Amino acid sequence: MNINVVAEDCNCSKSSIVKFCKELGLEGFKELIRILMWEYSIFKVIDNKIDSNNLNIKYFSQIEENINNLKNNNFNTFLKVSELIKKM
Repeated sequence: MNINVVAEDCNCSKSSIVKFCKELGLEGFKELIRILMWEYSIFKVIDNKIDSNNLNIKYFSQIEENINNLKNNNFNTFLKVSELIKKM
């Protein structure tokens, strides 16, 4: 996935995606993808170590924490980006 695809699917400009990333405290889109891939790999490891119920609780707790951290950011853009990442 690249920034062009995300921008097109979110109906916004590439600069809006970069601005969103910077509002999250990141250097840019590449750092966002790197962090999301890292988190994804952690959950794959966790999944192998604990039962799925416990994983779901941890996963949704992390989602809740992330949502609370993003309240002041453009949440709609975040949702579109996360949907695109799920398609990867």
